[in-house]
Formats: sequence, C-alpha cells, structure tokens
Amino acid sequence: MILLINGGASAKGIPYKFDKYKRKKKENQAANSANSSSTDVGVIRIGHYILCETLGTGSFGKVKKAYHQITRHTVAIKIVNRTKIKQLDVVGKIRREIQNLRLFRHPHIIKLYQVISTPTDIFMVMEYVSGGELFDYIVKKGKLSEAEARPFFQQIISGVDYCHRHMVVHRDLKPENLLLDDASHVKIADFGRLCILMAANS
Repeated sequence: MILLINGGASAKGIPYKFDKYKRKKKENQAANSANSSSTDVGVIRIGHYILCETLGTGSFGKVKKAYHQITRHTVAIKIVNRTKIKQLDVVGKIRREIQNLRLFRHPHIIKLYQVISTPTDIFMVMEYVSGGELFDYIVKKGKLSEAEARPFFQQIISGVDYCHRHMVVHRDLKPENLLLDDASHVKIADFGRLCILMAANS
C-alpha cells in the first residue's frame, strides 16, 4: 500500500508515477466522454456536437441538425442504428456509403466530415445545407421555366458524372435526395443504395 500525505514525497519515484497515473486517468475519462453519446440537463451530445431538431427520418435511422460546441459550425448528423441495419442486411451498403463519401470532394455532392461509432449507432457528421429538398422547392414554386430548371440539371449532371468517373452509381436520384444550399446550389445526398461499377474485362 502506498500512502501519500498532503501530496508530499514518499518512496523515491512513487509520487511522480502516481501523478502520471492520475493525469492519464483524467485524459482517458475526457476522451471517453468526447467520443460517446451523453445527456446533460436535456442536451444530447455526440462527441463535440450538440444535437438539435430532426431534419428527416429513414428506414434505419434519422438525420438531425447539430452544431460543434467549440466552433459553432452547423452540420447534419445521420444516425444509423446498428440493430436495424443488421436486420435489413444493409451493413455492407452503409460501409460502402461511408468509404465513398469520405473520398468524394465535389461542389454538388454532400460532404462527409467525420464518422463517430458507438456500440448501438453510427453517427455520420455531414455538410448541412439550409435550403431543404429540391422536391419541396418544386412544390412551393410550381412548374419551373427552362431558365430556372437548367442550372439544377447542369449541377445534377456534374455531380452524377463525378460519381460515374469514380465508378459509383447513386441508384436513388430523386428530388427528395437533392438538397439545396442557401444559394440554391444542388447537393446530391443519400448514397445508401449506391452500387460500385466493375471495370469491364478487355
């Protein structure tokens, strides 16, 4: 048994090792806290992100608006429930979606910033766009003129071409999966049904 009185010295080297152990323990506790879900007075935190309202709900999870508690940067977090994706046999699809979005860098494809994993859920921290879905835009505006529709088509084609050049097919392109930023620029989202193309044999 080691006895330390008022933080003073005992056997040679022991206070240093004990202090080092305490510092390491505190660092581990802080790291564990930063990388797990927690609730503090009604606030739900995932890593360094504070969760806000729900933006949408899908077959195996939901998307919530969030912000970084230090930088205040707004993001969208896609919450994927591990049990549901196992039941639906889509674990491989989610893995491929994450792998490809991590590599994609295109102005008209939604960005994936970070992935946070817990035993129950996968949290995909993604670019937040404030303009909503193209579907809602069309419902609100009604029939679009050719001049209004042309930029949307050009941006969609640009994003799809980028995917195809990287051997990826989206397979679920629809107005609900085309998001708009505050400047009405299209962002292709929801790659949950993507397919990887295989190069043709020569």
